[in-house]
Order: sequence, then C-alpha cells, then structure tokens
Amino acid sequence: MIEDYIELYKLLEERGIPKTVTIVTLSENAAQPLIRITDKDIREKALSSISKSLESGKHPKTGKFLKDKQITEKMVESVIEDIEIEIRNEAMEKEIAEIKAEEERTGPH
Repeated sequence: MIEDYIELYKLLEERGIPKTVTIVTLSENAAQPLIRITDKDIREKALSSISKSLESGKHPKTGKFLKDKQITEKMVESVIEDIEIEIRNEAMEKEIAEIKAEEERTGPH
C-alpha cells in the first residue's frame, strides 16, 4: 500500500509539483482513485490535471480558486470520469471518421 503512495508521489513530482508544501493538499482518500487507475492514458491525464490544480490552488474542473485548499476524492473521481468520457468520445469520433473514409473509397453499402 505504501508503495502505491510513493509511486503516486513520484508521478506527481514528474509533473512539476514543487517538492515543498503547496497551497493545496491532496488527502490520502483523494489519492485513492488515482492509485486505482489502470489505464495509462487516463492516469497520465488525471495526474496532469490534479498536478496543475495542486500547483495553482484552483479546482481541477472549474478553474476557480479552492476555498478550503483541499482537493477531495469526489473532485478526483469527477476528473477521472470526465477523462474517461473524453477518451471514449475520441475513440468514437475516430471510428466514425474511419467508416466515412471507407465509404468514400468504396461507396455506401
């Protein structure tokens, strides 16, 4: 379990989070959804979003300054959900484009 947090901390540091205390905190509970992500693309985008929020002190979705200076588990889960939707939409758009390209080559069925 501690290895997960160490790995998460290293990944956040790679995103440019200062090694000193930031103005916004990420609780242990809030970090759990980040640790559970298995998809590399989703994890990369989620870590990037949360890292920016930690550094800026702003809400990861709304961009407004956080009043309580803490990123919650609910915020992290919401960011992950948005990223999953974005990735699914991109995949569907790509598939539609491929179908259209195929139809242009062969004509409609």
